[in-house]
Amino acid sequence: MSELYLFVLAGAVLLVFFLRLLVSTRPGIGSYLVPADSADIMETLPGLSFSRADLLTNDSDYRVLQSNPIYGSVARDFWRERQGVVLLWLSLLRRDVLSLWRLRRLLARNGVPVSGVEEIGIAIRAIGALAFLFSLRIVVLITGPFAFPRLLRGARGQVVTSAVFLKTLLDRLPSLTRAEIERQWRAELAVAGT
Repeated sequence: MSELYLFVLAGAVLLVFFLRLLVSTRPGIGSYLVPADSADIMETLPGLSFSRADLLTNDSDYRVLQSNPIYGSVARDFWRERQGVVLLWLSLLRRDVLSLWRLRRLLARNGVPVSGVEEIGIAIRAIGALAFLFSLRIVVLITGPFAFPRLLRGARGQVVTSAVFLKTLLDRLPSLTRAEIERQWRAELAVAGT
């Protein structure tokens, strides 16, 4: 019975995901680049540091291998390995979202003023990014790494919007306070990484 609930939950997440995709217009890959002034706070995020998702979703090598019957087994291995790399990248992006959530908690502990609307915006962005990444993991597991390349490239954009939103909160701080918070955050990430 619990498997049925899990299946229904996964279906609901995928339905919301595809409805959101249908209703929204997705900007191009260029709009997902990290702004230059935001790079300092995001440089410690491993998922965001890989900016070439187009390489992960490019299936030209796979098609060449698959077109020649001699390389059929190589093509299958390539497909499986690429699927593993894409799943690893999605898990790194998930970790980035959780790291950004720790940054939000750190900002709150240090008394950074955040309005209720901003707090809700942060939570919605984090939950939306986690749901989007979860849905993408399911899609990649079911359809493979090359089925929805545009969606995979959009995964990075979900995390970037969360990071840029938190960066605007940091930009409000005096430089000494900001430097201290950034130092504490890097220390927290170092402890979490060990």
